[in-house]
Amino acid sequence: MEEVIPGCEEFHIHVSDKACLLLHGLWGSPYEFSKLSDFLVKKNYTVNAPRYQGHGTYGKVMDKYYWLDWYNLAESRYLELRKNYKNVYVIGFSTGATITLKLAQKYDIEKIVSLSAFIYPTYKWFYILKPEWYLNTIGRLINYIPSIKPPNINDPIARKEYIVSEYLSIKTLRKTFELVKEVEKTIFNVTSPILIVHSKKDITTSYKSSYYIYENVSSKVKELLILEKSNHIIMLDYEKDILFEKIFEFLEKKIY
Repeated sequence: MEEVIPGCEEFHIHVSDKACLLLHGLWGSPYEFSKLSDFLVKKNYTVNAPRYQGHGTYGKVMDKYYWLDWYNLAESRYLELRKNYKNVYVIGFSTGATITLKLAQKYDIEKIVSLSAFIYPTYKWFYILKPEWYLNTIGRLINYIPSIKPPNINDPIARKEYIVSEYLSIKTLRKTFELVKEVEKTIFNVTSPILIVHSKKDITTSYKSSYYIYENVSSKVKELLILEKSNHIIMLDYEKDILFEKIFEFLEKKIY
């Protein structure tokens, strides 16, 4: 039994027959959606946020799992919601956005939202080599990285309040690139109406990821919003109110 850090628990709040499945990112937890879920509930949407195995926990347990475990959890939760709710939308953040894209390749999801999607990691000139190289060389000598307050939130108050898993498994992180490769190969199979959002100041996943998604999905209805002030965890950062209103507008939009 995993010992979950308080605040990282999964949640389900029923308010109507319109449901949003919220898929968090790697090393994160449902906490990442705490503000957005409050907003959606006030707008009369049911919210369901599963916690991936090994996430939001104490101890070094993450490397027991990898992306397929999280995908299977997301898929089962999506199918469960579809049985019980008239409308089901999927909102994914970071690795959760990548999982959302994979889910949308298999199912005709009514609408999907991609936030700070993980396709390309952010690359800076002073890295010398791509992040993947470090993961596959030096990273093989390191099993875990202890948690720190994430530098990928620009708002200092939100950064201070953020709750993170105790450890990140480097092995699990390496395997997550396998998910990205799978999604890239068949991204054209995504036909669901999609809202794609990223920030130019994202230091974790490059905003070029979202341009790639926009250009390669087969969705007839697709929108792209690029933020200017936020970092990676856009649902908790400076422009969250702009983001929330855009998501609500997209979910409410009539699509024929």
